[in-house]
Amino acid sequence: MSESTLLINQLPDDCLLKIFYLICDLPDLIHCYQVCQKWNQLISHRARKAKYLLVGWSQLRTWKYSFAPEPKVPKDSIYYEGKFKFPEIDLADLFTKIKILDLFFLDNSDPGLKTLVNFINNSESLKGLICKRDMLHELSINCQHIEMLATDGLNDYYTNQGYGAKLSQLSLFEVVFTDFALNIKHFPGLRRLHLKTYSHDQRESNGPYPGPELKHLEILELLTWVGNLHVYYGFQFMDHCPSLKSAFITIEFVADVFINKNILNYNLQDLVITFANGIDLKVLPAVLVKYPNIKHLGILLYGSARSKIKEHHIIELFNILPKLVVLDLTGSLLNKSAIDFIDQYCLKNNRQITLYDGRHHFVPKTLRCYKRITEDSDFLRNVFFKNRKSYNLPLLMDQ
Repeated sequence: MSESTLLINQLPDDCLLKIFYLICDLPDLIHCYQVCQKWNQLISHRARKAKYLLVGWSQLRTWKYSFAPEPKVPKDSIYYEGKFKFPEIDLADLFTKIKILDLFFLDNSDPGLKTLVNFINNSESLKGLICKRDMLHELSINCQHIEMLATDGLNDYYTNQGYGAKLSQLSLFEVVFTDFALNIKHFPGLRRLHLKTYSHDQRESNGPYPGPELKHLEILELLTWVGNLHVYYGFQFMDHCPSLKSAFITIEFVADVFINKNILNYNLQDLVITFANGIDLKVLPAVLVKYPNIKHLGILLYGSARSKIKEHHIIELFNILPKLVVLDLTGSLLNKSAIDFIDQYCLKNNRQITLYDGRHHFVPKTLRCYKRITEDSDFLRNVFFKNRKSYNLPLLMDQ
């Protein structure tokens, strides 16, 4: 060995740490942790910087909802792709800052399953969990410390055992809204609700939401794809959320929209509404007058609805919303003369409104990227400006 040769362990600690920070694979980190006492201590230091543990994310490319783009990986993440037999180690002692664990794609036969379940049960830092609903029962997961949950449907593990009362954030997909409404009393502390309904269940058209109020709810994403729905009651549900500040709503395949003009919400500042085929845009002014303090408005149009919005609709909503500063009309078929007319109106009336239409004025691409998990709860950055498909919205937002 020449005198110029430098062994890796002769590198300064800060240099080794920079190398270890580039390692994000969980089994690789465990292997490094076992090399020697020096590496053990450095890997322990590196592990304390990790905030998110992502399991099986490579499967997102072939998942049944693969039409969604591949999500951007949040900063300070560790990955586990499965098929690794962990040594006798308590991950909760090593990764003391992990806040969110996504194990939705974890196979129940995976050799690392027991180690990850022990991590959930022992971790003092873990606050968010993404998993299949059946896994909660089958694995006897201790959820007393979980405050943020994303899963594929209701589970009595939360409704009957009192865990729901601890949740501040809940994401449910593939759920019938009327079933959720019957159990909403079990989630009194929610501050964010992300609800996807793909069902064609006829119970959806039974009637308005009966209560109770979600007094603390600040962010609502109500995404509904239901066939043969005669009346849409999403805004009536919003009437039971007096603290609501931000909302993303889809209205598709409905004959009518129920609106109670007597209930106003002065807290709502961000609103995105998706309109699809068959919707009458005459409902738009009736909706917007309920939320006079809106600053950021997205009106997203698909199918035949794309050609329905005209200059006079936009001028009308400008008059309804005196505090409006951002309007996203991505998907509309407004021509250049219409855009110029709107610009002249704003200039004449001293209104400073940023308009995005997707043809002449574009939202920056950096704001469109999909994040399955976000590093903060900023609605404008993480929800409002996303690709105009609701499957691009985050499941959990770190808080």
